[in-house]
Amino acid sequence: MMELVFIALRNLRKRKLRSFLTLLGIVIGVASIVAIVSSTQSMQRHVISKLSAFMSDVITILPTRATAVSLTRPFQSGKTIEFDDKLIEEIERIEGVEAITGIISTTAEVKYKDEIIRITVLGIQNPEAWKKIETESLGLEAGRFLTSNDKYAVLLGNSVANEMFSEKIGLRKILEINGKSFRVVGILKKAGGILSIVDERVAIPLKSFKEVFELEEVKYSMISLKVKEGYEVQEVANRINEFLLKKFKQTEDDKTFTLLTSKFFEEQVSSIMSILSIFMGTIASISLIVGGIGIMNIMYVSVTERTREIGILKAIGATNRTILLMFLIESALIGLIGGIIGDAFGVLMGYGVNSFSNYLRSRTMAQAMGKSPTEFQLPFVFSPEILGVGLVFGFLVGLVAGYLPARKAAKLEPVQALRYE
Repeated sequence: MMELVFIALRNLRKRKLRSFLTLLGIVIGVASIVAIVSSTQSMQRHVISKLSAFMSDVITILPTRATAVSLTRPFQSGKTIEFDDKLIEEIERIEGVEAITGIISTTAEVKYKDEIIRITVLGIQNPEAWKKIETESLGLEAGRFLTSNDKYAVLLGNSVANEMFSEKIGLRKILEINGKSFRVVGILKKAGGILSIVDERVAIPLKSFKEVFELEEVKYSMISLKVKEGYEVQEVANRINEFLLKKFKQTEDDKTFTLLTSKFFEEQVSSIMSILSIFMGTIASISLIVGGIGIMNIMYVSVTERTREIGILKAIGATNRTILLMFLIESALIGLIGGIIGDAFGVLMGYGVNSFSNYLRSRTMAQAMGKSPTEFQLPFVFSPEILGVGLVFGFLVGLVAGYLPARKAAKLEPVQALRYE
């Protein structure tokens, strides 16, 4: 076997230019797959880390079942259940819950000076609890958080204050929500990226919300809570899930509510990124097919050129299996070498694309938000397993592409091969 490998390597060295051109298709295909998968893994790691930092100890409960979830705007379907103050009190008694609040949301006209924009408005049942749950993870750019004593006070998302209106909105400025005047008491720091929805909303106390939108009875759009330090978030989420299933007489299969945790989002992100990787990898694998066709073509040419050599080998005792293996090893080596080079180029391509995107992201977002460029760096991540996949793909493509030419070579009759000119 080793002797056949040495013969294959010798033949490749004798035709260096042809071998190099044949390798290109495999190199490009493998490099593309490695670069694409590495880039999606880097993005996945970045998204999950951002969500984990923002929601590491937070559980959000939706009164509907989320059947398909984007990272920031759930698409909800199915029956709804009602979230009220009594339910919040019951959940608050569950072990591991530190702070809890109900949140009601709607879209309303927000006016600042002569401009009117439709913006999401949140009514916060317990502002002190909400501060612990969500807004402390962001922090304030200016001012303070809402309190239970506030009435006509509003807390602005960063984009509302700095981007959505033609003029920036500062502290103590007056804006109108559904025709009612509110004074700005605080502005949240920029969340940005996948959490940009947080920047595009305003929050007011629940009593003001009820007055502005003329509500007598409140049914919350969601319940948000913070898990006590020392408790596992998923463990507390499981307790709440069991409680809600029992309370509403539902089963896991037909439940009409959703608990959003960092694990939930991690699973969604992983699922989306996996589909993206498969889709992009399938597109990139087209070049592998092209590379395989190139190997097949060059091996047919090689069989034709070496017909007399095949005849001599058979005349001195080489079997059909030996000839078959000789050509299969040669084509597989082309694929394997292409896979090795493709892996190296794929890592370099992925790193280069990552570095360039980091440069653009840092330059634009850091300037816009006045933050350090390092906050927007996307770490380059790749799994060693993908390098193995690249090698295996290259090897298999070479092996499969070389089979038909190798079989043709093996079936040549010695006498006819020796007569071939």
